[in-house]
Amino acid sequence: MTHQFEPGQVWRYKTRRGDETSRAIVLQVDEATPVGKVVHFCLTQLAGLALDGSGAAGDIGFLPLQAPIASECVLELESMTTELPHLEDFADAYAEWLQAVHAGEAGAWDIPLVDVVMAVATGRASN
Repeated sequence: MTHQFEPGQVWRYKTRRGDETSRAIVLQVDEATPVGKVVHFCLTQLAGLALDGSGAAGDIGFLPLQAPIASECVLELESMTTELPHLEDFADAYAEWLQAVHAGEAGAWDIPLVDVVMAVATGRASN
């Protein structure tokens, strides 16, 4: 099933065990980039991903994901919000990402959200 994504949507998605309260919030949708259609998410309340190393829940504030993969990951549109999290950080990260994409130096995730979270969690655990 292909979903229509738009900024402000709050989605339930397929999560790791323990992340059931996490939500995928759409920050932006790019219809046409050099890597195809991209949905930019913020993932909230991820167990053990707090940046301070405390083991508390944290967020992934900038996550560009290829749109076909995004459609496979989401379960249910839960709500809409006008209060997008991490918006200041997103603007800077997005500008840097977009420049790198056009230079052929970056892309968008092409694996399910749950696998992205596992990769980030593994990377943080090894630091």
